[in-house]
Amino acid sequence: MDFDPDVLESVVERSLDATQVALGDWSAEELFAGDGQGLGVFRLTGSARVRDALQQWSVILKVLPDEGAAPLTAWSLPMREPLAYDSGLLETLPRALRARAACGTCGSADGTICGSRTSAATMHAGA
Repeated sequence: MDFDPDVLESVVERSLDATQVALGDWSAEELFAGDGQGLGVFRLTGSARVRDALQQWSVILKVLPDEGAAPLTAWSLPMREPLAYDSGLLETLPRALRARAACGTCGSADGTICGSRTSAATMHAGA
């Protein structure tokens, strides 16, 4: 699986709470195979230079299928998880149902969208 380095850099910045990072060596491990087309869940780990310090990072990346023209009410809407995080609804859940803290969302010129969370990220793959 090829990962867009600009998107990965943005996710790592959010994960490390930094405004600018320089990615060092990193690797990806498939945790769960998706339905083909490079879909699935991956753990990416590596290092990044933040100011004068080298920091280790680890994120979970979920690659989603192209959502096409699916209505927001579709049961299989790929973007339902990032939309739930962006809505603020998950922050109001009782402690027993707490979701990971959201770090934000990002996008790229090719239409790729990702939402990153503490030690996790979601990426939407283009068609």
